[in-house]
Amino acid sequence: MAVYYLKTLLQPQNAKYLGNTLDIKGNDVHGHTTETIWHYYEIKFMKGFSYIVIKEVNGKKYIHHIQDEMHFDKSKIRNKTF
Repeated sequence: MAVYYLKTLLQPQNAKYLGNTLDIKGNDVHGHTTETIWHYYEIKFMKGFSYIVIKEVNGKKYIHHIQDEMHFDKSKIRNKTF
C-alpha cells in the first residue's frame, strides 16, 4: 500500500530524513559500488512508522525497499540526523 502512495509519502512534510550510510560492501558485491550511498526516511503509515530506504549510485537515486518498524534497525545508519 505504501508504494501506491509513495510520491505523497516522500514529500518533506510527510517524511523525516534520518541520515545516510556509505556502502560498505564496495565493488566486490554485485549491485554495489564504492559510490553507493544509502538514505533512510521515516514515515508515519498505518498507525505506526515505516522506513523507506533509497540507494544512490553516482548521484542517481532509486527506491530500494520499505520496511516496518519491527524490521528496521536504526543502528545501521552511520551519518544520523536525528
